[in-house]
Amino acid sequence: MTLESTDPATGERIASYDEHDEAEVRRRLAAAAASQREWRRRSFAERAAPHVRAAELLEERAGE
Repeated sequence: MTLESTDPATGERIASYDEHDEAEVRRRLAAAAASQREWRRRSFAERAAPHVRAAELLEERAGE
């Protein structure tokens, strides 16, 4: 089964996604949990850095 993401304003299909079986869902959840454990070990400054950079990029591109 394929899941569709549709823009409600236009009805245009944005993307489609294949449905995952239970084994794939468990694998992805395990990977996410492992990533979260690694992220948690980082300092506040390390965790904040990507967000600060994203804010800088948004400010730089605000006029585009």
